[in-house]
Amino acid sequence: MNTSKNDSTQQTVEDPTVDQIFAGNSCGLNRPEGICYSPSNKYAAIANSGDDSISVYINRNNFEPRIESEPYLTIKNACLHYVHDLDFSPCGTMLAAIAREGHSLSIFHKSEQQQPLFDNNQKVFIKGSKTNLSYPASVSFDPRGQQLAVANRQTGGISIFKVPELVSASALNIEPEQIISEQELLRFGMAAPHGLSFSPDGRFLVVLHKRYYLTENAQGNHGISVFKTHPNSHMGIYPTPIVMFETSGSCLHSIGFHPDNQYFATSSEKSEIDLYQWQSTAAPKDMILRLPSIRSLGNEVKGVGFSGDGTQLAACTSNDQVIVHSDWLTTKSSNEGNLKSDIDTFVSIKTPPNATPNKPEFLVYYTIGGNKAYADAAILSAKSLKKTSSVGFDLLALCDEKLVPLLSKNGFNCRVFPNYESELDVAARRLKVLEDKTVWGYDQIVYLDADVIADADIGQFFPSN
Repeated sequence: MNTSKNDSTQQTVEDPTVDQIFAGNSCGLNRPEGICYSPSNKYAAIANSGDDSISVYINRNNFEPRIESEPYLTIKNACLHYVHDLDFSPCGTMLAAIAREGHSLSIFHKSEQQQPLFDNNQKVFIKGSKTNLSYPASVSFDPRGQQLAVANRQTGGISIFKVPELVSASALNIEPEQIISEQELLRFGMAAPHGLSFSPDGRFLVVLHKRYYLTENAQGNHGISVFKTHPNSHMGIYPTPIVMFETSGSCLHSIGFHPDNQYFATSSEKSEIDLYQWQSTAAPKDMILRLPSIRSLGNEVKGVGFSGDGTQLAACTSNDQVIVHSDWLTTKSSNEGNLKSDIDTFVSIKTPPNATPNKPEFLVYYTIGGNKAYADAAILSAKSLKKTSSVGFDLLALCDEKLVPLLSKNGFNCRVFPNYESELDVAARRLKVLEDKTVWGYDQIVYLDADVIADADIGQFFPSN
C-alpha cells in the first residue's frame, strides 16, 4: 500500500476552452449534484437534488451546442429524495441513481418503446437497514456490468452489490455482496467516502474521501484511495487499498474517468476541476500523477464526467450551471513541470526571420512516459518528418529521461529540458486546436511566435550544422 502527498507544485489553468454553458431551471437544472454520459455518447444525464429529478439531454457530439440545453426527458419520482449521483450501465440500458436523503438506490430500465428513453417508474428500488445505504453519495457500475458500488456518507462505508441479483430481486431490503465499513477505512487513515468510480478496464475502484460533520467518526484524511478488484467479479474488491493519495482540498465530491483509462477528473469545493494522470500498470506509488487544475466559471463544482468519446469534460456547479470543456487535454502537465500530451504529438519550432541566425528548426516530442512503444512512435514519425523538412532539426524529448538513450540510438540529438513548460504549453495548445479541426491525434506542425522563441532562447541548445 502506498501513501503519498502530491499537491506542492499544483498549477491551475485559468482560461481553458469552454465549449458550452447552460444554466437555470429553464434548462432543467435545480441544484445539480451528479452528471454522466451514456456509453453510446448520445445522452448526458444530470441528478437534480433540488427537485428530486433526473434530466436527460441529447448530446450532439461535434455539433454546436454539444449538449442540447433543454432536457429530452425528465424523470421525477418520489423515491429520488435528494438524488445525488447517477451512472449508466455499460450496455446503456440501465440508469442507476442514489438518493442521499432517501437512503435508497433506484435503477431505471430503458423503455422498450422509443419514447420515452427511460420510464419514470424504476425497475429496481432498494432501501432499508440490510442494504447498508446510509446517506449514499455516489454510484458506479463496473465495466462488465456485474457489480455496482455505492459510497455512503455516514457509517456505511462502501457497498458492493451484484447487478444480476439487484435486477432480479423481488425484495426491497436486499443485502450488498460486500461492505468496506467506515471503521475499516479509518484504520487506513482515510475519511468517509464521498465519490467513487470503477476504472474503465474494471481492474480498480477509485474512491474519494472527505470528513463529514454528521458522521460518528469525523476523522480520517481527505484524499483518494485505490482498491484492486478481484479478477472474478463475484469476489468483489480486495478490502485493503493499494494506494492512499492525500489531497489538500476538502469536500472532495465527484470523480469521472476518461474512457481511454489514462486520466480521471475530480471536483471539490475549490471551484476547480482537478485532473490526474492514471497509470494503472505502474507501481502503486506512481499510479496517480497530479496535473494542472481547470478553474470553473461557476461556483463550487459538483458532478464531473467525460463524454463517451473522451472529447468533452462536463461539470455541473452549485449555481445551477453545466459547463462543457472541449480543450481539457491541452492543460496536462506533470508535477515536475514537464509537459504531457498525446503519445503522437509533435511541435516543430521554426527559427523566425528576425531571430538570431543559425538557430535551426527543431522538433519537440511530448511523451506520457518511458514506454518503448512511445519511443518507437517518435522515431518513426520523426524520421518521416525529417525527410520532408526543409531545415534540419533535432528531437527534444520531454518528461522522461529513459527515452533519451532509446532515441539517441536512432541518431537524434535528444535532451530533456524541464524549464520551458510555459512556452511549450503555448505550442501544445495551438497544436491541439489544429488536431481538433482535422483528425484526432494526427501529427501537425505548429510554430511558436518569434518573441516566444527569443524570450526562451531555446535555439541556443541546437547549434547550426
